Amino acid sequence: MGFTRLAKVNSLLMTEVGRARGRHTITGAIATVTAVETAPDLRAATVWISLVPDSDAAWEEVTVLRGVLQSHVADRAHMKRTPVLTLQRDFGGAHARHIEDLLQSL
Repeated sequence: MGFTRLAKVNSLLMTEVGRARGRHTITGAIATVTAVETAPDLRAATVWISLVPDSDAAWEEVTVLRGVLQSHVADRAHMKRTPVLTLQRDFGGAHARHIEDLLQSL
């Protein structure tokens, strides 16, 4: 499968997971889909989600939504096979803030 097709699938999944996630509130945090990485065989996709502020309680709420997100993608994405979604916590924002704080303290 070509890179262009995989990029389109990633974009579609990112859009649809973001839409589905937007219908459910996370207590005390904003959850954002930051990236999607789909396997070349389209059987699995990793969805990276960032939380602001980051907390374990908010992450638990996100993980409970996995089935809802999976169902939404299956209904909306017109694909022969819908990838099984795996949710991963994206610590990129927190890591960037930490580095920025270290640089400012120099």
